Amino acid sequence: MTKKNITELITDRCAELGLDNREFLQRLGYANVSKAQRRLDSLYCGDLISSRGVLEKLPVALNLPTEVIEEAVEVFKRELVAEEEQRKRATFKPKAYIITSPDRPRSITICAITNCGRYREILLDGLTETDYLPYVIKEANNEERLKKLFDFFGETVGFRINYTYDLSKTYDMKGNLISTHERTQEQGIAIIQLR
Repeated sequence: MTKKNITELITDRCAELGLDNREFLQRLGYANVSKAQRRLDSLYCGDLISSRGVLEKLPVALNLPTEVIEEAVEVFKRELVAEEEQRKRATFKPKAYIITSPDRPRSITICAITNCGRYREILLDGLTETDYLPYVIKEANNEERLKKLFDFFGETVGFRINYTYDLSKTYDMKGNLISTHERTQEQGIAIIQLR
């Protein structure tokens, strides 16, 4: 038997109990039904953080053991991970990233504001796979790029080429292979959000 995710469990259990949406939202114990609906919508969209309150109230609202709810949430999490994996696989584009000293950047905030991480990325659009390595060696050793990278990230130590979603290789600055990875390796990103 296939286990239900949390959204399927809620829908099926409400049908079993003969609850319409408004009755179900009232059973969640929220004084404001609109707020309950927003939290439930967040859950359906995969936001398990802001819908935490709904998840805590589901055993009582659906008259089910906590373990059943937790199991359905775990099924939902696995489905979300699988969907994200499928999305990443479908949108994958080969790229290379310059690897720098691990003790930098000194100021992650200034690095994010100036988007200096863009100097680490090398786009491979329009190239064939056989052209990746020589092109990346040339770009990774470009003096202007190296200077901009050094200011924020310190010394460059190598680069990584993501050939396919399932193959990534790490090289030193001369193009000597250091390691092979069975999955694309992404560089970290910094996001600044003003409120």
